[in-house]
Amino acid sequence: MKISLIFASLILVVSSAIASCNSDYDCGYGNKCVKAQYNLRGTCMKSINQYGTQQYNTPKANFGVNMNRQCRFDMECPIGFKCTSGGNCIKR
Repeated sequence: MKISLIFASLILVVSSAIASCNSDYDCGYGNKCVKAQYNLRGTCMKSINQYGTQQYNTPKANFGVNMNRQCRFDMECPIGFKCTSGGNCIKR
């Protein structure tokens, strides 16, 4: 029981370290580094269009602080998406 708890904790730490990024180059192909406004680090997320189809765009060297917001309210995002507190539209 104790060993499985330690193993589960290790998986959470490793997976959270992998998901953290500085630019699209830190994420796998078809993923994008999504940063909240004024943040230097972000989270790797699957890049999709407004219909939910995965997009395989070339990665961007988006190093540095994100100064832009995609949205402030859910109604500024496509249907089926929501606006996060960081100002990004993500699929619900």
